[in-house]
Amino acid sequence: MNKLLILLLFFLFSCAPKEAFQQEFPVVISNYYYSNNGNKIIFIVQFEKAIPAEIQLQSLYFSNQKTAVEKISNQNFQAVFVKPDLIFDSNPEKEYGNEPPTIQKSQFNLKPTEAVLEFKQVGKVKHYKFRDVVERATN
Repeated sequence: MNKLLILLLFFLFSCAPKEAFQQEFPVVISNYYYSNNGNKIIFIVQFEKAIPAEIQLQSLYFSNQKTAVEKISNQNFQAVFVKPDLIFDSNPEKEYGNEPPTIQKSQFNLKPTEAVLEFKQVGKVKHYKFRDVVERATN
């Protein structure tokens, strides 16, 4: 009986859903990076060609945050993560307007140098993982 229970538990845990990422993005990515601009982190994705109409970039997960992807041009997209403005003062009354941080459990278990692009291709939601994301200075 114990062996059957152990076998059943092993089977259930081995069938748990795993993060399934696309091995390749449908359009060649020429560059990706982020820049830290004051209270914003701007993540840039550049493609070699224009994105076809059947692919819609939706969200980007990076640095324990999620935000929408915006089109800059047919080949360039950005995701802007805004850090809240906080007031730090020795007088606690001046810090009254600060909102407490909202802690969210990320959908993905990412390293600090990883990001995930969520996109829709022919109606199906897919994910592509960026590895070795680097920071570039803002111009």
